[in-house]
Amino acid sequence: MLQKFKTFFYADIASFLLSAAALAYIPFLKVDLQGLEKKSIAVGALFWIGIVCGVVLLVLTVRCRKKIEGVLRSHKRTTLNKARPGVISFFQNPPAIAADVLMILSAVAVVLVLVFKVQQEWAVIASLEGLFLSFVLHCILNGINYKYIKAYKKYLSTKEQAKK
Repeated sequence: MLQKFKTFFYADIASFLLSAAALAYIPFLKVDLQGLEKKSIAVGALFWIGIVCGVVLLVLTVRCRKKIEGVLRSHKRTTLNKARPGVISFFQNPPAIAADVLMILSAVAVVLVLVFKVQQEWAVIASLEGLFLSFVLHCILNGINYKYIKAYKKYLSTKEQAKK
């Protein structure tokens, strides 16, 4: 059960990484009076496919988490029902701290790009891509699903220690 949960969780992150990678490719596209190239359409499709897959995988992750929640409750383990959503939680664990710092730095970069009216496409796209990716990672790594991975691992390790 934990393996399936982790697979959905990390595939969710990978889907959003795919969307961010599509954003990174935008400066290399050419748009002219004739319209969009096939590459431009592919990049847009890749971005939206990443978003849709990320949301679908998030739903699957939540379903899997509910099963783990039931197992923890049945063994009278503390559940994390009162945990705040990841979007309003900050600095909850070491990976989340890295994502939060990256998000703050990316937000500063976006503000600087806007204030100084930077004209380089790569700088604008890179700052927006960094903000998009770091925000998604902030939400995921500070969220309840990541906390359940840690709680269930702890439960399994104590269960194995009790057997010995």
